[in-house]
Amino acid sequence: MTRCLASISLRCFGYGVVLVASWLAAAPAAQAQQLCPGVAVTGVTGPITNGSDCSLLAMGSTINALYVGGSAADEDVLSLPGSGNGVIFNNKVTLAGNTTTLTGVTSGQVLNFTLSNVSTGLSYVAGVGYTNTVPPFGPVYHFAYFDFANITAYDAIFGTSGPLITASELHYIRTNGGFSDWTFVSVEDQSTAGGDDWNDLVYAFQDIRMSAVPEPGSLGVLACGALALPWLRRRPRTELLNMSPES
Repeated sequence: MTRCLASISLRCFGYGVVLVASWLAAAPAAQAQQLCPGVAVTGVTGPITNGSDCSLLAMGSTINALYVGGSAADEDVLSLPGSGNGVIFNNKVTLAGNTTTLTGVTSGQVLNFTLSNVSTGLSYVAGVGYTNTVPPFGPVYHFAYFDFANITAYDAIFGTSGPLITASELHYIRTNGGFSDWTFVSVEDQSTAGGDDWNDLVYAFQDIRMSAVPEPGSLGVLACGALALPWLRRRPRTELLNMSPES
Protein backbone atom coordinates (compact mmCIF):
# COMPACT_ATOMS: atom_id res chain seq x y z
CA MET A 1 0.00 0.00 0.00
CA THR A 2 2.80 2.40 0.92
CA ARG A 3 4.65 1.63 -2.29
CA CYS A 4 1.42 2.11 -4.28
CA LEU A 5 0.73 5.51 -2.70
CA ALA A 6 4.29 6.58 -3.37
CA SER A 7 3.97 5.52 -7.00
CA ILE A 8 0.76 7.50 -7.47
CA SER A 9 2.17 10.53 -5.67
CA LEU A 10 5.42 10.48 -7.64
CA ARG A 11 3.59 10.12 -10.92
CA CYS A 12 1.13 12.89 -10.07
CA PHE A 13 3.83 15.23 -8.82
CA GLY A 14 5.96 14.47 -11.86
CA TYR A 15 3.11 15.23 -14.25
CA GLY A 16 2.49 18.51 -12.41
CA VAL A 17 6.13 19.52 -12.81
CA VAL A 18 6.07 18.57 -16.50
CA LEU A 19 2.86 20.55 -16.99
CA VAL A 20 4.31 23.70 -15.44
CA ALA A 21 7.51 23.30 -17.46
CA SER A 22 5.53 22.92 -20.68
CA TRP A 23 3.54 26.09 -19.94
CA LEU A 24 6.72 28.06 -19.32
CA ALA A 25 8.41 26.67 -22.40
CA ALA A 26 5.43 27.24 -24.68
CA ALA A 27 4.51 30.78 -23.61
CA PRO A 28 7.35 32.68 -25.29
CA ALA A 29 6.84 30.82 -28.57
CA ALA A 30 3.27 32.07 -29.14
CA GLN A 31 3.17 34.77 -31.84
CA ALA A 32 -0.58 35.42 -31.80
CA GLN A 33 -2.44 34.08 -28.80
CA GLN A 34 -6.10 34.52 -27.97
CA LEU A 35 -6.52 34.55 -24.21
CA CYS A 36 -9.12 32.19 -22.66
CA PRO A 37 -11.12 31.62 -25.88
CA GLY A 38 -14.66 30.29 -25.61
CA VAL A 39 -15.89 27.19 -27.43
CA ALA A 40 -16.13 27.76 -31.19
CA VAL A 41 -19.50 29.24 -32.14
CA THR A 42 -21.56 27.15 -34.53
CA GLY A 43 -21.58 28.62 -38.02
CA VAL A 44 -18.66 31.02 -37.50
CA THR A 45 -15.67 30.90 -39.84
CA GLY A 46 -12.49 32.91 -39.72
CA PRO A 47 -9.51 33.27 -37.38
CA ILE A 48 -11.72 34.15 -34.38
CA THR A 49 -14.54 31.70 -33.60
CA ASN A 50 -15.60 33.03 -30.18
CA GLY A 51 -14.59 35.72 -27.74
CA SER A 52 -12.77 35.29 -24.43
CA ASP A 53 -14.59 33.87 -21.42
CA CYS A 54 -12.45 35.50 -18.70
CA SER A 55 -12.56 38.99 -17.22
CA LEU A 56 -10.11 41.87 -17.42
CA LEU A 57 -8.62 43.23 -14.20
CA ALA A 58 -6.95 46.56 -13.52
CA MET A 59 -3.31 46.49 -12.40
CA GLY A 60 -3.35 49.98 -10.94
CA SER A 61 -5.33 53.20 -10.80
CA THR A 62 -5.01 54.06 -14.51
CA ILE A 63 -5.22 52.24 -17.85
CA ASN A 64 -3.71 53.41 -21.11
CA ALA A 65 -5.88 52.75 -24.16
CA LEU A 66 -5.16 52.91 -27.89
CA TYR A 67 -7.91 52.82 -30.52
CA VAL A 68 -6.70 50.75 -33.48
CA GLY A 69 -9.86 51.02 -35.59
CA GLY A 70 -13.07 49.25 -36.50
CA SER A 71 -14.93 47.58 -39.33
CA ALA A 72 -18.67 47.74 -38.75
CA ALA A 73 -21.80 49.10 -40.39
CA ASP A 74 -23.40 49.78 -37.00
CA GLU A 75 -22.33 52.50 -34.60
CA ASP A 76 -20.59 51.02 -31.55
CA VAL A 77 -19.63 52.74 -28.31
CA LEU A 78 -17.21 51.42 -25.69
CA SER A 79 -17.60 52.48 -22.05
CA LEU A 80 -16.66 51.44 -18.53
CA PRO A 81 -19.76 52.07 -16.40
CA GLY A 82 -19.14 53.53 -12.94
CA SER A 83 -15.64 54.78 -13.73
CA GLY A 84 -16.57 58.31 -14.77
CA ASN A 85 -14.73 58.00 -18.09
CA GLY A 86 -17.82 58.38 -20.28
CA VAL A 87 -17.48 57.20 -23.88
CA ILE A 88 -14.04 55.70 -24.38
CA PHE A 89 -14.22 54.94 -28.10
CA ASN A 90 -16.88 55.33 -30.79
CA ASN A 91 -16.22 53.57 -34.08
CA LYS A 92 -17.98 56.31 -36.07
CA VAL A 93 -16.32 59.23 -34.29
CA THR A 94 -12.97 58.19 -32.77
CA LEU A 95 -10.03 58.47 -35.15
CA ALA A 96 -7.69 55.51 -35.55
CA GLY A 97 -4.63 56.00 -33.39
CA ASN A 98 -6.48 57.97 -30.72
CA THR A 99 -5.11 57.37 -27.21
CA THR A 100 -6.59 58.03 -23.79
CA THR A 101 -5.89 57.28 -20.14
CA LEU A 102 -8.72 55.75 -18.14
CA THR A 103 -9.05 56.65 -14.46
CA GLY A 104 -11.44 55.79 -11.65
CA VAL A 105 -10.24 52.18 -11.30
CA THR A 106 -8.40 50.30 -8.56
CA SER A 107 -5.86 47.48 -8.66
CA GLY A 108 -7.57 44.09 -8.98
CA GLN A 109 -10.90 45.60 -10.02
CA VAL A 110 -12.93 43.61 -12.55
CA LEU A 111 -13.32 45.83 -15.60
CA ASN A 112 -16.87 45.49 -16.93
CA PHE A 113 -16.21 47.11 -20.28
CA THR A 114 -19.47 47.49 -22.16
CA LEU A 115 -20.09 47.63 -25.90
CA SER A 116 -23.29 49.42 -26.84
CA ASN A 117 -24.53 48.94 -30.39
CA VAL A 118 -26.30 52.27 -30.91
CA SER A 119 -27.88 51.06 -34.14
CA THR A 120 -29.61 47.99 -32.65
CA GLY A 121 -29.90 49.02 -28.99
CA LEU A 122 -28.08 45.89 -27.83
CA SER A 123 -25.24 45.92 -25.27
CA TYR A 124 -22.59 43.39 -24.31
CA VAL A 125 -20.28 43.19 -21.29
CA ALA A 126 -16.74 41.81 -21.41
CA GLY A 127 -16.39 38.30 -20.00
CA VAL A 128 -20.15 37.64 -20.04
CA GLY A 129 -21.66 34.93 -22.23
CA TYR A 130 -24.66 35.63 -24.48
CA THR A 131 -26.76 33.56 -26.89
CA ASN A 132 -26.72 33.92 -30.67
CA THR A 133 -30.14 34.00 -32.29
CA VAL A 134 -29.24 32.58 -35.72
CA PRO A 135 -28.41 29.78 -35.32
CA PRO A 136 -29.13 29.48 -31.60
CA PHE A 137 -25.84 29.01 -29.74
CA GLY A 138 -24.38 29.95 -26.40
CA PRO A 139 -22.37 31.09 -24.70
CA VAL A 140 -21.01 33.68 -27.10
CA TYR A 141 -18.45 36.15 -25.73
CA HIS A 142 -18.39 39.48 -27.55
CA PHE A 143 -14.94 40.61 -26.37
CA ALA A 144 -11.85 38.70 -27.57
CA TYR A 145 -8.46 39.34 -25.92
CA PHE A 146 -5.12 38.80 -27.64
CA ASP A 147 -1.39 38.89 -27.03
CA PHE A 148 0.64 39.65 -30.16
CA ALA A 149 4.39 39.32 -30.41
CA ASN A 150 4.68 41.77 -33.32
CA ILE A 151 2.88 43.38 -36.25
CA THR A 152 3.12 40.17 -38.28
CA ALA A 153 1.24 38.28 -35.55
CA TYR A 154 -1.48 40.95 -35.52
CA ASP A 155 -1.84 40.77 -39.30
CA ALA A 156 -2.22 36.99 -39.07
CA ILE A 157 -5.57 37.62 -37.34
CA PHE A 158 -6.75 40.94 -38.79
CA GLY A 159 -4.74 41.24 -42.00
CA THR A 160 -7.69 40.13 -44.16
CA SER A 161 -10.72 41.60 -42.38
CA GLY A 162 -9.04 44.62 -40.80
CA PRO A 163 -8.60 47.00 -39.18
CA LEU A 164 -4.89 47.21 -39.94
CA ILE A 165 -2.41 48.87 -37.60
CA THR A 166 -1.25 52.17 -39.11
CA ALA A 167 2.35 53.35 -39.16
CA SER A 168 1.67 55.92 -36.43
CA GLU A 169 -0.05 53.32 -34.24
CA LEU A 170 2.85 50.94 -34.71
CA HIS A 171 5.31 53.67 -33.73
CA TYR A 172 3.25 54.46 -30.62
CA ILE A 173 3.16 50.79 -29.54
CA ARG A 174 6.88 50.31 -30.10
CA THR A 175 7.80 53.45 -28.16
CA ASN A 176 5.46 52.62 -25.28
CA GLY A 177 6.60 49.22 -24.09
CA GLY A 178 6.30 47.26 -27.34
CA PHE A 179 3.73 44.61 -28.23
CA SER A 180 4.47 42.57 -25.10
CA ASP A 181 3.19 45.46 -22.98
CA TRP A 182 -0.24 45.65 -24.63
CA THR A 183 -3.35 43.47 -24.52
CA PHE A 184 -5.46 43.78 -27.67
CA VAL A 185 -9.24 43.55 -27.56
CA SER A 186 -11.56 42.99 -30.52
CA VAL A 187 -15.32 43.26 -30.16
CA GLU A 188 -18.33 41.77 -31.94
CA ASP A 189 -21.57 43.80 -32.10
CA GLN A 190 -23.89 41.20 -33.69
CA SER A 191 -25.75 38.16 -32.32
CA THR A 192 -25.81 36.03 -35.48
CA ALA A 193 -23.12 33.65 -36.67
CA GLY A 194 -23.15 35.17 -40.15
CA GLY A 195 -22.01 38.52 -38.77
CA ASP A 196 -19.58 37.30 -36.09
CA ASP A 197 -16.04 38.39 -36.95
CA TRP A 198 -14.86 40.27 -33.84
CA ASN A 199 -13.45 43.29 -35.66
CA ASP A 200 -16.18 45.89 -35.15
CA LEU A 201 -14.02 47.69 -32.60
CA VAL A 202 -10.33 46.92 -32.03
CA TYR A 203 -8.23 48.59 -29.36
CA ALA A 204 -5.36 47.86 -26.98
CA PHE A 205 -4.79 48.32 -23.24
CA GLN A 206 -1.79 48.70 -20.99
CA ASP A 207 -1.90 47.95 -17.26
CA ILE A 208 -4.52 45.20 -17.29
CA ARG A 209 -4.39 41.44 -16.70
CA MET A 210 -6.63 38.42 -17.12
CA SER A 211 -8.69 36.69 -14.44
CA ALA A 212 -8.19 33.31 -16.15
CA VAL A 213 -6.83 30.32 -14.23
CA PRO A 214 -5.53 26.91 -15.44
CA GLU A 215 -8.09 24.38 -16.64
CA PRO A 216 -9.74 22.29 -13.85
CA GLY A 217 -7.97 19.13 -15.02
CA SER A 218 -4.60 20.83 -14.91
CA LEU A 219 -5.35 22.20 -11.44
CA GLY A 220 -6.15 18.68 -10.26
CA VAL A 221 -2.79 17.37 -11.43
CA LEU A 222 -0.94 20.25 -9.79
CA ALA A 223 -2.91 19.88 -6.56
CA CYS A 224 -2.20 16.16 -6.47
CA GLY A 225 1.51 16.80 -6.78
CA ALA A 226 1.42 19.51 -4.12
CA LEU A 227 -0.49 17.30 -1.67
CA ALA A 228 2.02 14.51 -2.19
CA LEU A 229 4.98 16.63 -1.11
CA PRO A 230 4.38 16.58 2.69
CA TRP A 231 3.90 12.80 2.63
CA LEU A 232 7.04 12.30 0.54
CA ARG A 233 9.10 14.48 2.89
CA ARG A 234 8.16 12.22 5.81
CA ARG A 235 9.38 9.04 4.10
CA PRO A 236 12.95 7.86 4.75
CA ARG A 237 15.25 8.91 1.94
CA THR A 238 16.37 5.34 1.29
CA GLU A 239 12.78 4.18 0.90
CA LEU A 240 12.05 6.91 -1.63
CA LEU A 241 15.16 6.11 -3.62
CA ASN A 242 14.04 2.49 -3.87
CA MET A 243 10.61 3.44 -5.21
CA SER A 244 9.94 3.81 -8.92
CA PRO A 245 6.79 5.04 -10.64
CA GLU A 246 6.30 1.55 -12.11
CA SER A 247 6.53 -0.25 -8.73
